[in-house]
Amino acid sequence: MIVSTVEPYRTVVEELLKSNVEMATIHSRLVREHGYRGSYSSVKRFVHRLRPKTPDVCLRIETPPGREAQVDFGGVGKTRDRATGKLRQAYCFVMTLSYSRHQYAELVFDQKMQTWIGCHRRALEFFGGVPEEIVIDNLKAAVLKADLDNPTLSVPYTRLARHYGFLVHPCRVRTPEHKGKVENGVRYVQRSFIAGREFVDIEQANRMLLEWVINEAGVRDHGTTHEAPLKRFAEIESSAMMELPAEPFELARVAQCLLASRNLPPSSSWRCSWMMR
Repeated sequence: MIVSTVEPYRTVVEELLKSNVEMATIHSRLVREHGYRGSYSSVKRFVHRLRPKTPDVCLRIETPPGREAQVDFGGVGKTRDRATGKLRQAYCFVMTLSYSRHQYAELVFDQKMQTWIGCHRRALEFFGGVPEEIVIDNLKAAVLKADLDNPTLSVPYTRLARHYGFLVHPCRVRTPEHKGKVENGVRYVQRSFIAGREFVDIEQANRMLLEWVINEAGVRDHGTTHEAPLKRFAEIESSAMMELPAEPFELARVAQCLLASRNLPPSSSWRCSWMMR
């Protein structure tokens, strides 16, 4: 029986698998941190022997360059908040371009409207362009009523879409395969960047994440396209995207104030709404 070249690193591999680290990342860490000289295929075969898996069967739909991006949030455990010094639950926002698989990723502490809008804005600025359509999950910040034929979108997200000129397509409820590219993108960030790493705080994590997106995730051989996402983006998809508007979108805030006159009884007070940018 032929002994795998990965066998001397079995303990390391098993520990990484417990942290749900992707196989490609396991190979790169073995090479970088343990001096392993074998191929990725050897690591892949070794992992499959450790964890046999029956693949799910689904139909993959490919889209033209510049047509679609998919967006989602995924939990990434607790990260330190520099402002308070305390650990807080963090989430990873990921926008994946469906043609090239190039992605933008950012760690945040909540999924509120302001965060949701800000992540979109930074993602589109990162790509330097706008896709025709964005497929989203039914997050409350974006979708008030989930309906496949006639969904009700929140006002701020509707205004964001109009400002940048993209269409919004909420996916079916409880059907993550309808946004499989970004689901895979979130899982890839969780298993290849987050797993097995520690960060001083969320600011450091985001600096490292951006470097990882460009220098590791962007240059890897993608398992479906068999090309580097960043190369596919730069050579083909970038020029197919719509241009960014001249001014970035600013989220308007609505507040209520209570006005009262000294010459009128309290019952005569009246409310007003105002908007600020």
